[in-house]
Amino acid sequence: MRKYDLVESITNAKPFLASSIFLLLITLLFPLILSFLPGKAHAFIFDTLKDILKINTNSFSISSNISLAPGGDENNNGKIDAGDIVRFTYIVNNPTKTLYPFATLKTRLNLSMLNYIHNVTGATGYTDSNNTIDFPNFRILPQQTQIVSFDARTMYYTDADKTLTTQAEILTHDKKSLFKDSQTQKMIKKITKEKLKFIVGGTHVN
Repeated sequence: MRKYDLVESITNAKPFLASSIFLLLITLLFPLILSFLPGKAHAFIFDTLKDILKINTNSFSISSNISLAPGGDENNNGKIDAGDIVRFTYIVNNPTKTLYPFATLKTRLNLSMLNYIHNVTGATGYTDSNNTIDFPNFRILPQQTQIVSFDARTMYYTDADKTLTTQAEILTHDKKSLFKDSQTQKMIKKITKEKLKFIVGGTHVN
């Protein structure tokens, strides 16, 4: 290959390389950015990203994310440790013209792994029966993207690491499944018994 041909090939590849790096950064940083913003800002950000990334929104969908809540990382190590506060985010996209009143958003979270449920946004309330968290009477508007989020503290595990799993599903008012997402999982790192003694001994157990 001649020298100027090589230079031209590299020059032509720059726009593609730059766009690829941008898309990769957006994908990696989106959950982190989302965790630091209030619930009302989520929809705006999601709509903006849809335009940038050309996300396919032609069909009903729901996606979920588990991340550290703002201020929830007790030792600031960037990982979810036992006792940290995490944020659960569910993005419901309904591009159709159909209104779904009295729907239910099911999280299939194992409630025994969590406590101190708070900062619920995007829904009128939740139920915590059957050892999980559901959002009944959820009104899904036509041609809208809606976001439900809440924070919770993970239990204080010292015996082993645990896997936190959510699998969102939307049920219609007559309990028929409208859409079921794939599983989203995050690891909860165990803490030492010495740290647990320090926490129980007089700091911030909720």
